[in-house]
Amino acid sequence: MTETSLQQIFGLVPATVDCYIQFGLRILDSTLASMHEACIIWPSGAKMAEYNGMIVQRHPLLQGAFGSIDGLKLPLQVPEDPLMENATYNSWTHGHYSNQIFVFGPDGE
Repeated sequence: MTETSLQQIFGLVPATVDCYIQFGLRILDSTLASMHEACIIWPSGAKMAEYNGMIVQRHPLLQGAFGSIDGLKLPLQVPEDPLMENATYNSWTHGHYSNQIFVFGPDGE
């Protein structure tokens, strides 16, 4: 959500919103860094074969697959830096976004 939207919804001034966003990001970073469940771990050889077996059992034509992928497009506030603004701009939707990619194994991990 953009800072402007947060300011309007909660009736806060820009400095307060920025302070809480930075505070929240530090907490999120330290929390995710300490959680084993939040780590990105590619499956090893035996686990890869197990995952492929689970997928082939349900979808016989998907040989060699070990998981699925999904994406998320998060809206961003327009960056001050022109290079960052250009990197995050999507001309099709006329907005700035950060694209996130999630990969899941067939067991939900």
